Amino acid sequence: MLQNIWLKIKKYGGYAAAICLGIFLYYFSKEKLQNRDPLINRLKKDIKEKENKINELNKEINKLDEKDKDYINKIEILHKEKIEIENNIDEITKNIENKEKFVPVDNVADAIKFVLDEVKKNS
Repeated sequence: MLQNIWLKIKKYGGYAAAICLGIFLYYFSKEKLQNRDPLINRLKKDIKEKENKINELNKEINKLDEKDKDYINKIEILHKEKIEIENNIDEITKNIENKEKFVPVDNVADAIKFVLDEVKKNS
């Protein structure tokens, strides 16, 4: 195909035709058409916008990750405090149960009777 074009250039005008054909090929090459095509330009803009959006989302994700680390640390601290409080409640409950075992009375008369019974048992 190029040989046929070259033969026509020689036959019909030589160098001037070659220059015109070179300019024609230059301006209408695939790269130039792709750069000038409005659809491709719009798609390139869309790609850039989406890349920018991705970068923004990544920044937000990083911020959230930092916040999540803070939240996780706070949750761990609160969980430890909760366990300590539950353990304290268990200890208090055991102490209450132990105290009830030692003095199983609700009034003074029962207390006196309890002390006398204990004295009788130990005598």
